[in-house]
Amino acid sequence: MMQHKYQPELIVNARDFHEVEMLILAGADIIEIGHQSFGLRTLGDINLEDINRATSLAHKHGKQIRVLVNAIFNNSRINEVKEYLNALNEIRVDAVVISDPAILTLIKEMQFDIPLHWNPETLGTNTQTLKFWVKRGIERVSVSNELSLESIEKINKELSVPIDIQVQGMTNIFQSKRNLVKNYYNHIDEALKTNSAYYIRQPKEEPGTYPVYEDTNGTHIMSKEDLCMIEYIPAILARSISGLKINGFLQSKENHISNTKIYRTAIDQSLENKVIDTNYFKKLKYLIIKSQDKDRSLGTGFYFKEQIY
Repeated sequence: MMQHKYQPELIVNARDFHEVEMLILAGADIIEIGHQSFGLRTLGDINLEDINRATSLAHKHGKQIRVLVNAIFNNSRINEVKEYLNALNEIRVDAVVISDPAILTLIKEMQFDIPLHWNPETLGTNTQTLKFWVKRGIERVSVSNELSLESIEKINKELSVPIDIQVQGMTNIFQSKRNLVKNYYNHIDEALKTNSAYYIRQPKEEPGTYPVYEDTNGTHIMSKEDLCMIEYIPAILARSISGLKINGFLQSKENHISNTKIYRTAIDQSLENKVIDTNYFKKLKYLIIKSQDKDRSLGTGFYFKEQIY
């Protein structure tokens, strides 16, 4: 039996059709798009007409488009979601990214053959959970950003479908359907009831800012530093990880496209050269640092941290 050559895919998100064009030219393999009415933390609101245009363009270049349909839905929105899924099926997008089992059920009921990718943000932490979803028709999964690289390697060996990990950008650490930012400003001037207040003390840590923003899906709190794994691309590829994702959230188009080019170069060089020069990847990291927001530090997340539960 002929073995398939390992070819990792670079996954990036886009905020509009123009950025899709630029990211394709920058070397992205899979472009993730959506609309905040149906997807969580989309870079922009891309309508169905532009999703259709983006899909046609991507296919022309041998690339893929996957659409975020991973919002939290209640019963009142199911018919609206059905219409959206029907439109995506007609467009022939390459996949939809889901987290709610309702979407999987709807697609099966409607007998669509859209590939389903599962991304529950923090819930993909073990092999059994991922196998549970694979048995139900999921064709690709994203593992939690809270896992170590060692844990991800073990999961990857035990799964029959591709897995994706994030290698660059901001990560989400909390979401609430409530409008916490709006409520904060509505009550900011109210007197503090000291007789019913609780105070929490925590160990001192390095100063940092956690971005908080609110949209139609509620409130989102993001990481205080950006993930940056550019120096460890050879180590990631040595573990045969299928998808390497760059999150351009709160990044300018210019920085997002630049980072995509840098990771494309890193992946290609790692695959072509058996002897890896670590200084080469340090130079690539320097290029990222040059354009990085000075208020946002870079780190490796949980990939090399001891996991304590």
